[in-house]
Amino acid sequence: MQVWGGQNILYAYNTLYMVGSRSHTIEVLLGSRSCDGNATACSANNAQGAWGPPSPTDTPADIPNDRVMIVDNLIYNPPPYQSQWQQISVQGPAATRAGYNVPGSMARADVDLVFQGNIFWNGDASMPIGVEDGNGECAASNPTCNLAQLKAQNAFNTIDPQLTAYNSQ
Repeated sequence: MQVWGGQNILYAYNTLYMVGSRSHTIEVLLGSRSCDGNATACSANNAQGAWGPPSPTDTPADIPNDRVMIVDNLIYNPPPYQSQWQQISVQGPAATRAGYNVPGSMARADVDLVFQGNIFWNGDASMPIGVEDGNGECAASNPTCNLAQLKAQNAFNTIDPQLTAYNSQ
């Protein structure tokens, strides 16, 4: 599951099975907005206040997330399958650019980000959650997403789900 520059997103009651072999199980990243080569539309949209670069040659805009909730999901990677690096990936903040109309001085992926009630069975106890590096994402000062909250409100490799095959016949 991924959120890249989303607002008012809810992922709930999903079962993810054998996911993340190339990286991690869930991503919450900044979105990106470019002009896609259309100079006329790009300039017109930017002039009207749209988030994005003023011209096609400018660097794409980093689009923040706001009010993303990831609740009551089951992420199950039966051994020996596991994600490559960590349980989740939450991108750190990026400075906004003048003239791009993105509000604030920093675009953030973790504003009102909530992980709650999720069960992760992925790798062993040494598998990092993914926000331990201190790059600004889900920092201790974040009231809705921080390492202590993630550990307290989710189960990371502490509940081994026992799934059974369903046959409707």
